[in-house]
Amino acid sequence: GTGVADVDIDVTDAVSGAGVLLLADLTDAAGFYQVIVPAGSLNVVFSPPTVTLLAAVRVLAVAVAGDAVLDATLPAGVVLSGTVTGNGGPVANTDIDVKVAATGLDVPLVGDHTNALGAFAVVVVPGTYHVEVEPPKATRLVAKRILGLVVNSATNLPITLDPGVRVSGTVTDPAGAPVGAVDVDAFRAADLVEIFTSADHTSALGFYEVIIPTDTYQFRYIPGPASVGLDSLVLN
Repeated sequence: GTGVADVDIDVTDAVSGAGVLLLADLTDAAGFYQVIVPAGSLNVVFSPPTVTLLAAVRVLAVAVAGDAVLDATLPAGVVLSGTVTGNGGPVANTDIDVKVAATGLDVPLVGDHTNALGAFAVVVVPGTYHVEVEPPKATRLVAKRILGLVVNSATNLPITLDPGVRVSGTVTDPAGAPVGAVDVDAFRAADLVEIFTSADHTSALGFYEVIIPTDTYQFRYIPGPASVGLDSLVLN
C-alpha cells in the first residue's frame, strides 16, 4: 500500500508494437506519475528499481480515449541472479529473458542484460520459469534455454555458453524477392531436437543469422502470416 518512487513507465502501441516516447516517465516519491500518450489501445509496463525487490507489472490493451487513471500494484518478488561465461571469460551484454513456464508469456524485467563482468540480477514473482540466455552474435556463442527453473527464493544461476558457428543466408520467393519475417529453425538431424537460437527471423531484406554448434542439421524455413501464397521449406 506504499507509493513506490522511481518506477519507470513504458508504453507501446498494442497493435503495432511501436514504442511511445514519454517525458518525465518516472514516479515521484509518492508513487504518482503522469504522462501524455496518444489515444488508442496501449500496453503499459511499470518497472520498479531492482533494490525495491518488487516485480515489474505489464498491463495489456489499455483502451485510452481521453484522460485516464491507471494505477498499478507491484507484487513482492525474489532476485534471480547469475553470471554468464563463455570462451573462458564473462560475456557482457547478454540478454536474459524469463517466460512463465505454464503459459510461455514474457515476464517484464529490469536489468535483463549482463554487465561487463557477465553478471545480471532481475526480480521475479516466485514461480516456475523458462530462462532464455541470448549472447551477442559477435561472440559466436550458442544461446541457451533453461526449462522449468523453480524460483521460490533468491536464486543464483551460473550459466556457461558453448562455442558455435555462424550460419547465415537470404530467403527469397520464387521471383527472387527477399522474404521478411521468416522463422528459421535448426533441428539436429540425429534426433530432430531443436537447437535454441536467438533473433532467428529474417529481416526485411530476407537476411538471417544463427549461431549453432557444429553438427548435421535439418533447417526449416516457415514464412510469416503476411507471406500469402508461400509454403514452408525443409532442407535436410
